[in-house]
Amino acid sequence: FNKPKLQDDTIQNINKFFKFIETCFSNPRKQIHNNLKPLIKAENMETILEKSNIPTTARPENLSLQDFENMFTNLNIYTLQNH
Repeated sequence: FNKPKLQDDTIQNINKFFKFIETCFSNPRKQIHNNLKPLIKAENMETILEKSNIPTTARPENLSLQDFENMFTNLNIYTLQNH
């Protein structure tokens, strides 16, 4: 039995999203841009947060699930467009 590729891709995306959330909450009292430094280059941070309608001074504890989804989506889009 072989798993369909779509199933594998979906599982990988879910795992990536959970890793992203873990990184966002690595230091919950720090501003989101500080927590995302391991994932996003400083020069790209403002663009991704701006496209997600997230202020750079936001803290992860004050963001909604939709905010995290928007950031994750914009991070993936930005990464694909710039590679």
